[in-house]
Amino acid sequence: MAKFRRQWGIPHVARQIVVLSAIEAEDYECEDRWACVSIATSEDAFIRVGRKRRRGLLQIAFADSFKPLPGLILFDTDHAHDILDLSPSTGSGSTR
Repeated sequence: MAKFRRQWGIPHVARQIVVLSAIEAEDYECEDRWACVSIATSEDAFIRVGRKRRRGLLQIAFADSFKPLPGLILFDTDHAHDILDLSPSTGSGSTR
């Protein structure tokens, strides 16, 4: 990967994915710039996410199911694109 970065002029950036429970995520702090994808079953279940050095936040609510359920949203391609589009360099994300 380092060769690819040098070849295309992509700066070396330390990237890490951290998966946390809701309780752990509410207390999360990081010394580096970071972005957050917060997933819940319903919008009223979103957690409070710290702002210190946070560059982006995407909160998505959908049912953990592959079958349609009355009153619940299923994960779809729009959600996947929202996650892929979240970029720490933009400092933004969308909220559903």
